[in-house]
Amino acid sequence: HIMGARAVRWFTFIVIAVSVTCMCEANPTIHSDGGNFKFNCSTASFSGDIILSSQNVSIYGLKTQVVDLRSSDMLLQSSVTDLSNNLATVSAYKEINVKTYGARGTNQDDTIFFIAAIAQITNSTSLLRGTLYIPAGTYRITSPLIFDGLRTMQLTIRGEGRGHTTLRWINDQNLFVIKAPFQKGFVFQDITIQSFTEPKSPSSFALTIEACTQCTLQRFQLTSSTNGTGSLVSFSTSLKYTTISNVHADDLTGKGFEITRGSEVSFYDIKLNGLRGASGRLASPVGIHIMGGSSMISITNFQTYYFESGILIENLVSSSNSRIYVTNAEIVRCFKGISMIDGADLLLSNFMISLSDSDAIYSVGGKIHVTNGLVFASGSDYPCKPACCLEKNVCNGITTIGGQNTISGISFQGNYGRAVWAVRDAVTSHLSVTNNLFYSNTVNMNLTTHVYIASGNLCSLGTNLFGAGGVQAGLNAACT
Repeated sequence: HIMGARAVRWFTFIVIAVSVTCMCEANPTIHSDGGNFKFNCSTASFSGDIILSSQNVSIYGLKTQVVDLRSSDMLLQSSVTDLSNNLATVSAYKEINVKTYGARGTNQDDTIFFIAAIAQITNSTSLLRGTLYIPAGTYRITSPLIFDGLRTMQLTIRGEGRGHTTLRWINDQNLFVIKAPFQKGFVFQDITIQSFTEPKSPSSFALTIEACTQCTLQRFQLTSSTNGTGSLVSFSTSLKYTTISNVHADDLTGKGFEITRGSEVSFYDIKLNGLRGASGRLASPVGIHIMGGSSMISITNFQTYYFESGILIENLVSSSNSRIYVTNAEIVRCFKGISMIDGADLLLSNFMISLSDSDAIYSVGGKIHVTNGLVFASGSDYPCKPACCLEKNVCNGITTIGGQNTISGISFQGNYGRAVWAVRDAVTSHLSVTNNLFYSNTVNMNLTTHVYIASGNLCSLGTNLFGAGGVQAGLNAACT
């Protein structure tokens, strides 16, 4: 309702069951955009009890900035005035289009224009949400794009979709460098990055992030003009409450993802391919590297090919990992499919790991719980198979050294070494091998760990080797 009162205009609008009153010194302009009420106001004061629930209210012109009042940030009571100074309830937003600052997107060097656009976000003293928008086009980038000194609570970098927004990564350095910690999140989406240095160093990442909370990385890809794309994403300090989904990278010479001190991180629909050299898979690449101090890591719908390790779990920061979940995974032609040198809990289900050179799954001191999967043809690409597999301790299905481990419901087929190999170490360890299918392996089970039980397994065309220290009721109970 608009009511005249000298040079002052008062108006009230109702959002659900909520009443908000604003006083403007000039005539306000009010419009509704999909249920989000907006009005222009050079100064404003609010009175009454205000609780905003599901709508957004925007004020334009307050100290020349855009101010959004959002339901997650706002519960105002009893005559709150001077809204511009109450940062707990205000978020300033700015979207920067790189073409506004000169970027052309016509396969020319646009680096300086990107840097100028980024400065509009990083140099702001009051911006709480900023977006770097990259329209459709092809942009050559010849030096790192660094986001440093940020005061934003949330940063978004977005394009118009894979195959529409393409960044040609010319230099052999990190492409995006995100140095500031984000309290309310970081979003990176809808971009294709194309490597143009042949080949990229494994230590060069398309995206490096020092620390992030509530991050979303989605719908982007890393490709190569010829071959050798370096590494994809590094989280170097800490990572919390983050989702990474619908990501594809080819010809990696380094790592797909590198995580340190992650907590509640979810990977979904990830496809990673290591670079295949003239003589086969390279020695260094890792699909997902979990480096220590992480918990509640979930990896779902994961495909990876041609890596030293498809998933590598280690403790390199004096803090063990815990609770890592992998489901619906396909890991092919890696030296080790999944390698864990740590005391973490690894829960693996609904998977296929094939054509591994050394081990489909390798665990030292960990606690692996493996169900419902297929492990086959380990050692098929190994040069001296089958004669050297047992001698060199390669071509294996699942190898455990110590730890507390359960293996159930797995089909082991055509592995040139040991399908299940449980090695005794200095610490008492336990193993349960039940209800599995063993077919045409050189050795089905080689169990020498301290305490084990093997029962209900169906075996064909393979030998079994049991250590004296095990607890099992004889060959018939272990394997029929």
